[in-house]
Order: sequence, then C-alpha cells, then structure tokens
Amino acid sequence: MVTPRSIGSRAGLQAELSRIRGQGFAVNREESEEGVASLAVPIRPARPGSGWAECSGPEEIGLPAAHYPSVAAALTKAAKEISDQLG
Repeated sequence: MVTPRSIGSRAGLQAELSRIRGQGFAVNREESEEGVASLAVPIRPARPGSGWAECSGPEEIGLPAAHYPSVAAALTKAAKEISDQLG
C-alpha cells in the first residue's frame, strides 16, 4: 500500500537504508498504512545467508518518537537472544 509518507524515489530509499544501518533499527511511521507505526531490528543467526527481522507495531499515536531508541534497544536485546538460540 502507498501512503503520502511512503518513500517515493530511489535516492530517498537509499538515504533511508543508510539511516537504518547507522541507527541499527528501522522505523515505519505511516509509510505502509495510515495510522500505523512500527520499529524493526535485525535477527542475525550464525548460519550464513539467513536473517530475519523482529518488529514491534505500536499504533501511530501510542509511541512518541523520543521513545524509539529505548524500544529499539529492548527489541535488539530480544533479537540477540533469539539469534543465540537459533545458533
């Protein structure tokens, strides 16, 4: 689904991917569906070529942007535990 907040260019996508790599988590604020926001962090199992993402989907109004880093930190901790269990 496309919303007014969706990334609309290759340059915009490349900039967003660079930002995600730098901060270690992705944020979707109404980019895929109006009224919905989510945070995602990578799950990195030891097996080469495999990887997943862990995502938390708070409603748009439910989580101020100032709280994203602390939520991402909690998700990253859980993702590390999952990675360790997957081997």
